[in-house]
Amino acid sequence: MPVYLILKETWLCSVYKPNYKIFNTLLIIMKKIIARPKVILGAGVAEAKPPLTPLLTPHNVNTVKFVEQFNEKTSTITNGIEVVACIHKYSRTTYELLIKPTPISKLILNGCVNDHNLVTVEQLYDVARVRELFSSHFYRKKMEKEEFMLLAQNIAAILRSFHNVKIDPNSYANYDLQSTNK
Repeated sequence: MPVYLILKETWLCSVYKPNYKIFNTLLIIMKKIIARPKVILGAGVAEAKPPLTPLLTPHNVNTVKFVEQFNEKTSTITNGIEVVACIHKYSRTTYELLIKPTPISKLILNGCVNDHNLVTVEQLYDVARVRELFSSHFYRKKMEKEEFMLLAQNIAAILRSFHNVKIDPNSYANYDLQSTNK
């Protein structure tokens, strides 16, 4: 599980608008971000033990609370699918947990590529289904069939950009993934 730190001084501004009828002002709350560790974990299966504990304790993040919060936020995602957990560390005790989907290229390379560097169209659709799962979790909306087909075509275009991985030409029989080269 790699951890990346951004050491620049950054500030997170959140705008708070009070719901008072007399005052119509905006109050800007500025929080200084101390660190931004990123952790790649399986959705819903995080545990408060090494290697996660040594990565979070230098930033004074309570590992047990982090694991509870992470597993709660990723409970609707299929267990074991890798997601990126970004932590915005504000002060000694406060942090914010952001869950981001795994990049498509990582999904393709980890789950689809065989010994001959060929990916079948069915495997492409599996990657598209995982991304559809992420979109239903993060954006709370169901994908239409046209959107799903466009996503599959985009994944095929990303796959074509890899130099050593190709789509298996024998699996093209009933699928229209060639139309992305227009």
